[in-house]
Amino acid sequence: MQQLPSRFITAGVLALFCSVTAQALTIDGDYDEITEWASPTSSVRFFGSAVSLSGNEAVILAPQRLGSSSLGVASVFRRDTSGLWSAEIGLADPETSLSDSTCNRVAINDDVVAIGAPHQTVGLHPGQGAVSIRTRTSTGWASAVITQPDGATGDNFGCSLAFHENLLAIGAPRVNSSGAVYLYERVGNTWNYFTKLASTDAASGDLFGAAVSFAHDSGILAVGAPGKNSAVGAAYVFTLRVRTWTQQAKLTSTDGKTNDLLGSSVSASGQSVAVGAPADAAATGAAYIFENSGSAWAQNAKIVADVPITAGYFGSSVALSTNLLAVGEYGNDAAHIYTGNVAATWSRQASIGSDGRGAFGYAVALSDGNLLIGAPNEGSSAGGKAYLFQSDVIFADGFGER
Repeated sequence: MQQLPSRFITAGVLALFCSVTAQALTIDGDYDEITEWASPTSSVRFFGSAVSLSGNEAVILAPQRLGSSSLGVASVFRRDTSGLWSAEIGLADPETSLSDSTCNRVAINDDVVAIGAPHQTVGLHPGQGAVSIRTRTSTGWASAVITQPDGATGDNFGCSLAFHENLLAIGAPRVNSSGAVYLYERVGNTWNYFTKLASTDAASGDLFGAAVSFAHDSGILAVGAPGKNSAVGAAYVFTLRVRTWTQQAKLTSTDGKTNDLLGSSVSASGQSVAVGAPADAAATGAAYIFENSGSAWAQNAKIVADVPITAGYFGSSVALSTNLLAVGEYGNDAAHIYTGNVAATWSRQASIGSDGRGAFGYAVALSDGNLLIGAPNEGSSAGGKAYLFQSDVIFADGFGER
């Protein structure tokens, strides 16, 4: 079975938060750094390995503490009415495995945070996986755990997560050796199993569910399957009608090759889907934009770095919001922002780089004109950092979405 690119080993805890002096950044474009977060000690590692941003809320994962068997922590940050961001709480990361290096396993939506534990043992099933749900209440944070109704050993349930209104999509890329996505529906404070999705052409090694994303304005669901067809990779689009989810399209690149890993990352917005292929062209990487014309889905554009580098992994993370696209290139310690449209014209608006050699761009998220970038190997002993940026152009043009 084809593995996603192994980037680093993760597990652990973040107990405290602080703002720190900025790492030396190079910003080519009209973006400004709002703030920077990191763990306060070198014993906490890989802060920024997974990120999620939704309006006035952000969550950042720090999954390892050296010399400790404590669980990791997902750090929740909030923006107040004056626009200032501050740390709110650290929520326990249920994952204890040292083998989690590819899952973007946190998501936030208003008062709810989901944290995946794809290698967790459930009953007699090692690696079945589970998802911790934490809900903000008037008195604190309530806890719940979601497990799949048909779980088995090695499913990796919780490897990817996405919210949309009262729905939560959970990827389990090794179910039945091909992968699946489970949908849960919130009723009050209870999350009920809704349905299970699989591709119509499922095959062993697909890794279907390695990445998931809802388009919040249209409600479509995009699912990555980077192992498809000898790791050429693919993505799938699902739509909801009369409480039934059906596959609408399979997305493949026009120039796909073995081991491109298309579908390692996905992000949906409106009737568009951005799909990362970080191993394309000697792992220089690429990001593809697919559009729904109303009658069919088709490739709209292929985007690559202006100066591609081997093992740059451009497209390892993507975030799409209306006609704004952020692409991580963590092998080059960079993230790039593009603007585009359905006429297949995409242009680079900005590039942000770090001199920290810390996997800057490993995770990216966009919401309400803010760009969140994870750099999990930056700092002393790879403690990790996360950076929040804002662009006046985003606000002026109305980009950004919940």
